[in-house]
Amino acid sequence: MARPDPFSIPRRPMARGPAVFDVSHRGTAAPGASLFAGERLDPSALHGLLDAAEVMIEGATYGDRFQGTAFFTLELAAVPEAADAAPRLAAALRRDPRARQAIEDHCRRALARLLKAEMPAALEAFPLARAEGTTVRVDVELDAPVVGVRSVAGR
Repeated sequence: MARPDPFSIPRRPMARGPAVFDVSHRGTAAPGASLFAGERLDPSALHGLLDAAEVMIEGATYGDRFQGTAFFTLELAAVPEAADAAPRLAAALRRDPRARQAIEDHCRRALARLLKAEMPAALEAFPLARAEGTTVRVDVELDAPVVGVRSVAGR
């Protein structure tokens, strides 16, 4: 007995949920840029790196709030001494308040773009950074009120 063609089997429609999902990638960081000025993290280099990062956001709106996670992948291959810079950057992202603010700012803009809403004024972000070779991965738990949501992907 021959097996049926899986594409010809009638299927029930999938249930649709309130989940939202977005992936964006803007390119690579400027080659040769140094992330640190002495022992301190250079804010402009960090912003450039975050602008070039691959960002993925998943989550859902619950009433007037968005809850989810943003994942940043920061590739440091173009940075001098990337193998040493990655653990330093991960540590700085965990402890430097300016770095945390830069991550929150990028999360706000990404949420506004994803939800087609105003940028959330209040955002609770809890970043966790880790180095993997010349890559730094930043996971940010998000909880933010959303105002003026016009449409949400996946609905």
